[in-house]
Amino acid sequence: MSLYYEKPFYYAIIHVLLGALSYYYSILGIVYFIYQFGQLYFNKRVFLFQWKIENGNTFVHTLIKMGEFLIGWIVAYCILSR
Repeated sequence: MSLYYEKPFYYAIIHVLLGALSYYYSILGIVYFIYQFGQLYFNKRVFLFQWKIENGNTFVHTLIKMGEFLIGWIVAYCILSR
């Protein structure tokens, strides 16, 4: 699913699912992008399931998360727009 990931794979799955849900709820996509770029701006990575925040976010890492999100949106579009 992801090209590069240091943390558990289920985070990639969550990004894809959020992308698919944003096909119906576009506000979710807007909030997701703001959240991801906020993490990039503050150089933080938030891991909700481990309840921790780490330093060290990169633009490439953020692009990967956005790519996972986009994959979910594209899959939802292809399946549901027929």
